[in-house]
Amino acid sequence: MIPSPYRAPWLCQTARVFTQAGEQLYAVGGVVRNALMNLPASDVDVCGSARPDAVLRLCENTSVHAVLRAAHFGTVELHASDASGRHMAEYTTFRVDSYRCGHKPSAIRFADRPEADALRRDFSVNALYRALHADPDEPAEVIDPTGGLAHLRQRVLHTVTDNPDAVLKDDGLRILRAARFQAELGLMPTQALLSSATRYAPLLRDIAMERLKDELTKLLLADTRYPT
Repeated sequence: MIPSPYRAPWLCQTARVFTQAGEQLYAVGGVVRNALMNLPASDVDVCGSARPDAVLRLCENTSVHAVLRAAHFGTVELHASDASGRHMAEYTTFRVDSYRCGHKPSAIRFADRPEADALRRDFSVNALYRALHADPDEPAEVIDPTGGLAHLRQRVLHTVTDNPDAVLKDDGLRILRAARFQAELGLMPTQALLSSATRYAPLLRDIAMERLKDELTKLLLADTRYPT
């Protein structure tokens, strides 16, 4: 049995800092998905409604060191330590992304709820949110705005939208991510996702070679990702 990531002292410590400041902190994405699949978490992504400047302020003079990484995207690194060493979680403010062309958002609007944030993500199994608490025994439900829990039970991979075109047209690299998640997690893409990937495959020509290399390397090493 894989230890629950929510019991990690450093993460409970980080949650306490947010709670004492009146802010709720959520785990999101792979850490939530993998906990449900009894797989280890390779990294920890967290999020909340607090804006980047508020996160920097609430971490001042606490055991959590906040480093602003990309204010425009609402991204802050949260560094904390416990008996097992130093750790880092990437915090991102809930947001809504708009694409005009290319593979990066052309406009960003911060949001207050995970339900709005979920629609900017790629696949439903990566749009799962769980509130973090200083007390790891405090119950917390998984917030599932896009049907990710059902897809995990069915062992299928689908986008956060019913029509996958709305997700893949913004970033062709998500096609390779779909292939990687199938290989790593054994999730079968839906027919709608496969059809959309076929339509938008030409977008891969526009992706920078460095990004393609990184994703292809992960794909080729997929069978060693979770040796358990």
